Amino acid sequence: MLPGSTIASLLLQRDVAANVYISLGAHAEKGCPPSQYFIDDTRFVSMDSKLVANAKAGPNARAWDEEWSILACGKPIVLRVRFTPDAAGTGFAVRKK
Repeated sequence: MLPGSTIASLLLQRDVAANVYISLGAHAEKGCPPSQYFIDDTRFVSMDSKLVANAKAGPNARAWDEEWSILACGKPIVLRVRFTPDAAGTGFAVRKK
């Protein structure tokens, strides 16, 4: 779905993208409307070495970090996304790099 090297599933990408668009209001220039936000790249950064104890089994049973690059009214913003698997799926937190 999204360009770049994200390892998040399509469903997780959709959920994170929605949160990214909400959080951009605090990072984009004042007056830049959400219709002018565009995720133009994702980059897998690193994966923790330890498995998450209660995470569902599978290749993503470790927490990992990615950087998502967004253009907001033509200006680049990089957000750090921390993915943390758990018994119910995978949670995430978005913050500015």
